[in-house]
Amino acid sequence: DESEKYTIPKFTANDIKTGLKNLTGTASGPDGLTVKAAKLIPNEIWKMIFNKIIECGNTPQSFKSAKLSLIDKDSTSSEPRDVHAIARWRPICCSNVVQRLF
Repeated sequence: DESEKYTIPKFTANDIKTGLKNLTGTASGPDGLTVKAAKLIPNEIWKMIFNKIIECGNTPQSFKSAKLSLIDKDSTSSEPRDVHAIARWRPICCSNVVQRLF
C-alpha cells in the first residue's frame, strides 16, 4: 500500500561524526577518495550530501561499484607455484569511501 511507505530518517551531525570516527582502513575505492581525505571534509558537507541522496531517493551509481584486487596468499614463498590456481589468491573488495560512510 502506497500510504505505508517507510521513511528514512535524515542524517544528523552526530551520525556523521560517529561514521567518520568508525571509518577505518587506507584503501580507496574506484573513486580514489581516501579515508584520510574524507575525514578532512566538514561534517556539515557530508550531512548535506547524504540528506540530498535520501531526499532524491536514488542510490548514486558510484555506490554500485567496487574495486576488486587479488592478493597472493603466500607471497613470501620462494617455491614456484601455479599462478592459475584459484586457491592461491585471496580477493579483497573495496567500495568507495563515501559509500562506506553512508
